[in-house]
Amino acid sequence: SNVILSVNDMSAVTNQNGEFVFAQLQPGNYSLWVDQKSIGLGNIATTALPIEVGVEGGKTTVQEIGVSSACKISGTVALYTFESGKSINVVSTAQGSNMFLAGAGSAKSQFSEADLIETGSVSQILIEISNGTEMLRQLTDDKGQFSFEGIRPGEWNLRAYDHNVPQHHYIEEESIQIGLVKGDEKMIKVRVLPYIRTIRMLEGRIVK
Repeated sequence: SNVILSVNDMSAVTNQNGEFVFAQLQPGNYSLWVDQKSIGLGNIATTALPIEVGVEGGKTTVQEIGVSSACKISGTVALYTFESGKSINVVSTAQGSNMFLAGAGSAKSQFSEADLIETGSVSQILIEISNGTEMLRQLTDDKGQFSFEGIRPGEWNLRAYDHNVPQHHYIEEESIQIGLVKGDEKMIKVRVLPYIRTIRMLEGRIVK
């Protein structure tokens, strides 16, 4: 009850049963808006606004609007490196052991989680969330954090862009699928990892 809706320059307020009426509209297409504040703190319309409604002459058009507890997606873009910045042996082959140097090159390779340590966060990373009809964007703050509040339940895709990633690093998962039900609050960690490059020994010298 007491939710305010508007069509063009006309307004209506729902009664105790949540019902509203816009009487004597001319035939045509209308954009129906719901006042967010009147829905109640922490609630949100389950359909993206405005809702496009077609009205036919001599007929009553019925439009149902769902209301749900709003959701939240927040998280951090965290910077990782290899422990002590050391070179590590990753793979042994018939030709011998392949050695890898952290923090350079452009290779993404498999390595043990035990070799990784979190060393800080990354600011000014563009984070984008989209559910197919809506898109929201923001930059991480000086602590590498981001937060999207008051979003609708449903399936969202989170994408992190690598424009401000430190040199010789990459974003582990640039795209993350997130399913939200009413009132959900999801914490996401976006990991920024070092590239690695293979090195080999020739006559006692390191060739990079």
